[in-house]
Amino acid sequence: MNEIDLGQLGRQRFFNFCNTIKNLILDDAVKVDLVVASGNSGLAVGKFTEMIYEELGLSFPKKLSIPFYRFLPGYHDDLSKIFNNGIFLSDVVKQLKNIDNMENVLFVDDEIGQGITAIGIFKLINQALEKLGRVKIKNFYIVAEDQGFKPPKDFPQIKFIPYDKELDGYNNVIFFVNPEELEAPIVKAMGDDDKFPFHQRANILLNLPVKYFNKGNPVYTEKYLELAKQKILNLAELQNKYIKHLKDLIENCLE
Repeated sequence: MNEIDLGQLGRQRFFNFCNTIKNLILDDAVKVDLVVASGNSGLAVGKFTEMIYEELGLSFPKKLSIPFYRFLPGYHDDLSKIFNNGIFLSDVVKQLKNIDNMENVLFVDDEIGQGITAIGIFKLINQALEKLGRVKIKNFYIVAEDQGFKPPKDFPQIKFIPYDKELDGYNNVIFFVNPEELEAPIVKAMGDDDKFPFHQRANILLNLPVKYFNKGNPVYTEKYLELAKQKILNLAELQNKYIKHLKDLIENCLE
């Protein structure tokens, strides 16, 4: 069996994501009113999406970001340990109250998993719109890697547009596009995947906050970003190189 080139695999996933976003937002029948970019990886993928809009010369829509947790910390794919995301409702109401129209919502993430995050946020948005006395979502587009998710039949508003299909044994593949030489100083300063995983490293390179459980009241915090700035003296240079790396990929994708 040939060894997989993870960098090439990441570039393939990134290009597929880029083209999927391009095709959706250039569709005359779709006008995206709100982009949902939540959690850690979603926040980074939301930035990828914003850069694609920018390269296409389009105005980026309003954005909803919440530090969403699917499961209680320490648990993974255990449906008995799903985090009660109702705690985010007041924040969603606050973020949406000044947005006039939310007919078409675009949810982006690296992968769909069981759909807990996407469906949870879809419900939160509709609950918030009801509290605000507004019309509920007409179309909720999900762009993420397919891991066998099927939209629930009772939510016809949900349209799943996978940019690629899961490769067995590999997760979060789009982040393989991140150059090792840019991540290595962050690993050295902040810890490896067990302490400071890939999506947190991506957020640092994008100058973004990282979600923090905060004793059951999740928040986005910049404390890790500030710590990285203290420990990595050339962090700004690494961030600039990463943005250029992404811009070059997006330019090549959209040619």
